[in-house]
Amino acid sequence: MQVQGIALQATTLRSDTADQPNPYPVSLFAKAGAPDQITLLEFDRLVPLSEEATVESAFVHLRQKGVLPAGDHNLQTRGLQSDLDVDVHTWNDRPAEGAVVVSQDVTNQGDKGIHTVDVTTILAAAIAANDAGIDGWHGLQLWSAEAQLLTWYGPLDGDLAPVLEVTYNIEPATPEDLSPRLGIDVADSRPTLVAHYAGDPDATITAVQVEVDDEATWDVAGFDSGEVASTAAQLDLATTAFAALASGNQRWWRMRIKINGRWSGWSEIVSFIYRPHSALTITVPTDNQVFTTPVPVFDWTYAAQAMVQVQVEELVGNVWWPKWTMPLTESAVTTVALPWSHFLEEDVQYRLVVEATDAFDREPVAGAGDFQRAVHHFTYSP
Repeated sequence: MQVQGIALQATTLRSDTADQPNPYPVSLFAKAGAPDQITLLEFDRLVPLSEEATVESAFVHLRQKGVLPAGDHNLQTRGLQSDLDVDVHTWNDRPAEGAVVVSQDVTNQGDKGIHTVDVTTILAAAIAANDAGIDGWHGLQLWSAEAQLLTWYGPLDGDLAPVLEVTYNIEPATPEDLSPRLGIDVADSRPTLVAHYAGDPDATITAVQVEVDDEATWDVAGFDSGEVASTAAQLDLATTAFAALASGNQRWWRMRIKINGRWSGWSEIVSFIYRPHSALTITVPTDNQVFTTPVPVFDWTYAAQAMVQVQVEELVGNVWWPKWTMPLTESAVTTVALPWSHFLEEDVQYRLVVEATDAFDREPVAGAGDFQRAVHHFTYSP
């Protein structure tokens, strides 16, 4: 949501008829000899009419010039359906008036007092017309049948000039930098889908929507989360009705976000493959096994192992301290012997920690690490 206050301009129409006064740079135009008076105010090029904006509210603040008689006086406001072109329009050939009319009674506010006109419906119609490719709606016409009563300070009067105050929503920026993506593997059958919102840093995301399908393009997505309340551009599929995937399944997905009641456009479509980790199981020692040799051999199982790290830790007080470490190694070997230089001692609590991963290149995803970890406890007693 953005608020913009704009000092309105005025258009001076051409003097090409005998009863039209000489143009002058104020916002009031009174046709000589007529009971009506009309004010023409431009907002063209001052309001973002071409940014798919929706209007929350719009008010024109007018500074009264002089003093009004007691009682109510009627003021009508319309949008203008064509541009205020000084090379085309004259006093007798003004821009066409829009169908949306705001009518209100005004009372004396004293010289320089403020009158506020709610023109939300007029400006909303102007933006809708612009979005539909319809030329026009470039200004406002203020009209009163009470000649010489309702007069306002003009655009050259500094702080007393008419002001259009607009609160509007612009379509949020489309989510980008989606993860997981590029057909890469993930270890979670119902991963958390994450995007980056690079729009207004002060904006607050209120909801997300995700579509997932088993093809790269679709008319109707196989899974549609619908609107899900969220303050971040992410969705954990485990919290939805999304069915867990089978190993090797590839899925394509996209996301959009909602801010201030407006949806962004859909993101690009990206994909991922579900590739679960094999189970990592320590076979020797069994948990809480008692070794009778001070230099045991450790064994574990892990399918398609590509990298592994092994560490023996001992309990000192309440803290596990490393006793011996086999650093991270590219290896498919699933057995290792404790070297003599680090032999076991009696009456000490030990544990074996094995961390391994396979050869699949997985993209980091929230809640799903790439390494598997297994721990077994043991002691030594000759």
